[in-house]
Amino acid sequence: MDKEIVVKNWHPNCPIIYSDELGWSNDDYLDAESRNPETVFNFYWRHYNSIVFYYPKDGHFYELFMEGHPFKFWRIPTKEDWNGEWICDMISWNNHEEGEVLLTFDDDTDLWSILKINDVSIGEVIRNSIIAEINK
Repeated sequence: MDKEIVVKNWHPNCPIIYSDELGWSNDDYLDAESRNPETVFNFYWRHYNSIVFYYPKDGHFYELFMEGHPFKFWRIPTKEDWNGEWICDMISWNNHEEGEVLLTFDDDTDLWSILKINDVSIGEVIRNSIIAEINK
């Protein structure tokens, strides 16, 4: 069975992303001590400061930002000087600029049940996204 190419222009050192590289990695499952996607998601957003992912289906980066209060979920804006060549260059990696805030939430929020992008559940979105960065 051939692997499906999802992204052809991710990064100069790793231009192609295949469908089996989307979602949580084996290391993510090990860190969360679970293979259940909901448990892994809850582990990371409750114990880490930031999760950045790229959702190829809509071509945007998103960030769950858990520093400060309330916590925020936003679409990271594309850099004005992005040349369109490499997707990884769309955003600033040193300082993610706050973009359009899609949701504010507290530490007791059931994000798994309420968070959606374009009416797609966060579980489905994560399963089909490139988890680009998780910050403690």
